[in-house]
Amino acid sequence: MAMKTSTLKKRGKWKRTRKSDNKRFKSLKTRITEVFLVSIAGVTILFSIFIFQNMSDEVINENIRYQTFAQTETKERFTLNRASINMASRLFQSNETLVSVLNVARKGKHLNAEELIDFHDNTVTTLDTMVHNNPAMYAVRVYGANDNIEEMMSIIFKNSRLKSLTWGETGVSGWHFNYRDNVFGGSGGSSETRLVSRVDAVNVYDNGTIGFIESAMTMEQMFPELYEENTGNFGFFVDRTTKHVYYRTNAPENLTDISRIIMGNSVNYSKEHVYKINCGNETYIVYNIRESDMGINYFGLRNITDSIAHVRFLRNCYILASIAFFIIIGFIINAVITGMLNQLYEMVGTMKTVETGDLTVRNEIMANDETGELATKMNTMLDRINELMDENIKRERLVMQAGMKAMQNQINAHFIYNVLESIKMLAEINEEYVISDSITSLGTLLRYSISWKRSLVTVEEELNYIDNDIKLMNLRNDFEVTLSLNIPTELMKQTIPKMSLQPVIENSVLHGIAPLGEDASIYLKAYEENEDVFIEISDNGAGMSSEALAKLRDKINSPINTDDNKEGGHGVGLKNVQDRIAISFGKQYGMSVFSEEGKYTKVILHLPKQVTMEEIN
Repeated sequence: MAMKTSTLKKRGKWKRTRKSDNKRFKSLKTRITEVFLVSIAGVTILFSIFIFQNMSDEVINENIRYQTFAQTETKERFTLNRASINMASRLFQSNETLVSVLNVARKGKHLNAEELIDFHDNTVTTLDTMVHNNPAMYAVRVYGANDNIEEMMSIIFKNSRLKSLTWGETGVSGWHFNYRDNVFGGSGGSSETRLVSRVDAVNVYDNGTIGFIESAMTMEQMFPELYEENTGNFGFFVDRTTKHVYYRTNAPENLTDISRIIMGNSVNYSKEHVYKINCGNETYIVYNIRESDMGINYFGLRNITDSIAHVRFLRNCYILASIAFFIIIGFIINAVITGMLNQLYEMVGTMKTVETGDLTVRNEIMANDETGELATKMNTMLDRINELMDENIKRERLVMQAGMKAMQNQINAHFIYNVLESIKMLAEINEEYVISDSITSLGTLLRYSISWKRSLVTVEEELNYIDNDIKLMNLRNDFEVTLSLNIPTELMKQTIPKMSLQPVIENSVLHGIAPLGEDASIYLKAYEENEDVFIEISDNGAGMSSEALAKLRDKINSPINTDDNKEGGHGVGLKNVQDRIAISFGKQYGMSVFSEEGKYTKVILHLPKQVTMEEIN
């Protein structure tokens, strides 16, 4: 009877625990739902950022490629048009008859009727035909140095005609842009045509300037983008001498602002390139052509605002669709989690009993899904816990023994350091400084090799150890080894596995230099390439045969050996270095060996760039 009363009290307490836990699990259900939604949302957001950023970049890159092609075409057009203008000017200047007539007029003389007819029929007609046969040319006109010349349409003109042109009085020779064809005065007709021309003075050594040659082309022929109706593609150019900006009358309203932005950057004048700019809410891809002969900078623009806006529209649609998806999936996840919690209630009650120290309690299996399996595993775990209690006690004893051994090793190491320090002081008292320095190097070697608090050290730390090692090698050998370094200051802070350079140096001495018994050098070089660091250790020793080299490479590249009983401690062999590099940084890194018998041996360590955060002086 007493036993039944005790059981009823326990069941009543169990029910109250479940009721209070129900509230807790409602909160847990919400948190699990939030975790699912946040996880899905995070992946979706990252995916959308990646996709739409790539789409935006592709739009920009595609238009940059388009503008690069347009830049090439425009430069070729400039080259061809300038060639036509320059060729026409040179042909006129090289015509001896034309030069002779200009010279006669400059001297105030006149040709007789027969000479005029001959000049017109042979020279003027030929030049006029040449100009009209070149469709790119608008006109080539020759102006006398004065009005003492007979005009012959449409080649020879009096000097007073220059005054009807905007540049006729301010400056004649050179390039002129966007001026009206007012040679014949008046308005309308040809006077509305806008021209670009090169004007060259005709000089003779005994009479000075005897005339001017105007080689003209229409602005539309030279700069067609300034006259196209396509609002997405347009251009303008800047006269570098006058700083005047030329663009079409129906250009975009914000072209003035765009030109200020472009011209405000000096790089746009000194370098031909294709780049992106933003002006207000508009985005443009611009190319720059620096025309040295004409003295202008030409800028071609392509408006990509609509393309960028389309990508943003797709992104916004994707975000809205994702939000709707999250709402739906949230309800689904909430319903699924609710069905999973009954078994969890049972498990929490069991864990509360376990907290009191009662390891005999077990779960009632209420579901056949993963939670039911988890409850079963918990029962198994409780069984296993009882078994592990005894094992854990034994394990703690072993840990304590290992700690005592480690402490003993530390005490032994300090004992060795103290003994070496005493010997060093005796050597210094007796002025045996070679012995004192050797003991100092040996002590440094012992500290570095015994202390293994860090598996990774800097190149600088490893080289300090190697320097002491070489001092001791030179002390005990009949030959001297010299270590030559070529390492940038930054790479001195590169992290490497501890004792990874020393085994290579030691092998160079033992197997490369010692057999020769002569003084030799070991060359150590470090450099960076493609975000990785390479350290080369070379010696001019005995080298090795191709068979020995192949055997060494096979050993180095064999599967990683993790059996401590075989290697012993930290290991010093090349295979050990290869394994530790692969374990520390990945299998794509490691060691390569190159050698030629009787000449050299070179070992290259391939490492990822990992510079320590210490300040580099």
